[in-house]
Amino acid sequence: MRNTALSAMLLLVACASPAVAQISAKEAALNITVHAGTPGEIEGVAQLQRLLERHTLDRWINTNDVVIQSRVIPHSHPVLTLNTRYVGNAERAPNDHAQLSVFVHEQGHWYFSGDRQDATFAAIEALGALHPETPTPENGGARDRQSTLLHLMVCMLEYDAMVELIGREQARALLGASDIYPWVYQRILNDEDNARIRAVMAAHGLNTY
Repeated sequence: MRNTALSAMLLLVACASPAVAQISAKEAALNITVHAGTPGEIEGVAQLQRLLERHTLDRWINTNDVVIQSRVIPHSHPVLTLNTRYVGNAERAPNDHAQLSVFVHEQGHWYFSGDRQDATFAAIEALGALHPETPTPENGGARDRQSTLLHLMVCMLEYDAMVELIGREQARALLGASDIYPWVYQRILNDEDNARIRAVMAAHGLNTY
């Protein structure tokens, strides 16, 4: 994975624009780079810059390094990486809400890292008792059982962030239509399951932001 001079130039230009005065110091500390410098990746940087100008995201930033890379599954580690799925082109408008949701989702994974790791593993075990059976990836789960249970908490953070950022109805519609981890999002959007997951998180000091 390489950080190109092109991305650095783009960010310097962006930071010189008057609109960036709206960005907080924490947001400005983000190191946003591109993987290969494709047009889609460059537009992805501009899209994320636009989201930072539009929303105050300080509460959901847990890692500063962000890479935009085409044709990759978004992931949090070792470096938070977003793809260009929701970047606009000649055929479709950009889906800023979806990209914002992916950004806070991947930042959420970092919330459960580091000092919270022991509490996270304990909470996963407790969630496993509530959900003795979890689906395969083909049936709406994550790559394995532990990841599916972890995603119950990551997606809860994502849900709460999106409710605050775009409103409850839009957040529910967005996450409810996701083709990634649909079983997990169904649990988040179900009131009883939602309350049980929150109780486990609270019991282990893993409250949402």
